[in-house]
Amino acid sequence: MAKRAKKPRQRTVVHADIAADLVQLRGEKSAGQMVSLARRRGHTALTPQSLRGLEEGTTRYPDQALLRAFADAYGMDYEPLAWLFIKANYGVAPEWEPPELSVPLDPEVETAARLLESFPPALRTTLLAALHTLAEALGIDRRTGRSA
Repeated sequence: MAKRAKKPRQRTVVHADIAADLVQLRGEKSAGQMVSLARRRGHTALTPQSLRGLEEGTTRYPDQALLRAFADAYGMDYEPLAWLFIKANYGVAPEWEPPELSVPLDPEVETAARLLESFPPALRTTLLAALHTLAEALGIDRRTGRSA
């Protein structure tokens, strides 16, 4: 009896709209050229597989190092790229802007942010995703931080 070939696992596309824009940014260059450019600029997070995940829209929570490498290789600013994923993942209203860095933060928030920054990027992304899921389960409004 002949073995049946397994179908390759299909990953869920979560950011099709962002992915379409990222593919257009690359233009005529190959994925290998972009990865090579990022490596020459000192970024190791951008690999052919991670680039494919971004361009196919299958990477739900890209870490900071990956987005910085992508932005640098593609000649764009990191912040707008990061905000695209934040808005898509957490539903931040488009009219909401991040606070100015000069504004003093609440000491508890500042301590929590410093603690979060001390974790490796992959763990930080996982923790933020878990916090988002918890807030959603508890019915907490993501914009105000209060119960709905």
